Amino acid sequence: MHDRMPQSANLKRLSVLFYNLCIHLWRGEIDYLLKRLEAVARYYRFFLHKCPFCGTRFNRFLNKCNGYALLACPHCSLAYVAPSPAHSELDRIYSSAGYYEETIWGGGMTAQSYEDAMRGREWLLREIQFDRYEKRLGEEKRMLEIGSFDGSHLQLFKNRGWQVEGLEIVASIAQKAINRGIITYTKRLEDEHLQRARYDFVTMNHTLEHIHNPGIVMREVWGILKPSGRLIIQVPQEKPSYQPGGQHLLFFTAESMKRLLILSGFEVLALISKQHYNVNVKMDWIELNAYVEKRAA
Repeated sequence: MHDRMPQSANLKRLSVLFYNLCIHLWRGEIDYLLKRLEAVARYYRFFLHKCPFCGTRFNRFLNKCNGYALLACPHCSLAYVAPSPAHSELDRIYSSAGYYEETIWGGGMTAQSYEDAMRGREWLLREIQFDRYEKRLGEEKRMLEIGSFDGSHLQLFKNRGWQVEGLEIVASIAQKAINRGIITYTKRLEDEHLQRARYDFVTMNHTLEHIHNPGIVMREVWGILKPSGRLIIQVPQEKPSYQPGGQHLLFFTAESMKRLLILSGFEVLALISKQHYNVNVKMDWIELNAYVEKRAA
């Protein structure tokens, strides 16, 4: 009997140790779950945002930057800022005195060097053999540039024989294009209610990354193009990062741009990445150029 008592005591000690171990493990799991729930509660509002292009919810969280979330849609692959600034906030930013002078002509760029830069963009037209499409259209060919700034880019196409029109929401900048004799609309594309199947060609030169409703805009672009009409989109290919000021709201890779265009009803004819040098900040950057054709509905 005396031999069995130490064994009983040891079993009791082992039972207590096992019980305490279970309690610690249980508490650890609870602490872990609580921390996860806390993280979900902190970021739930980001997960519930709809993708601005396709409307999918529960998008992947990439990062937090200056109080905004950077999300990626699992369906269309678009990376974007959430919550997106309101139209009124963007209007205030883009209409502020000196905004375009600082962002376009800042760092020593002059009106002449800007004109030279616009002429330099003709490399893309050569790369995609755009002249073949022009010749098919004959004399009567009409184009629209969305985000046409002061009309410098449109002037290139006017010189090539195109009937050109622009859309620029900042009235003071649009007036510069109007002074060139270029028809320029000053409402957002979705508010202008332009004629369906009006244009042979539409271009968006570093505009799409500023738009917080790309799904609506791309549907409008598809609608105003003629059957088999062409579209060129140029955007920076950059790491998602939001800076106060509302410049870039959408971020693209070649893969996400291709998917967005296919889902919008276009056939991708060319997708070209080109490295440039930014004289303002003295650094290289990559531009993504998409050339597409409208598919039948």
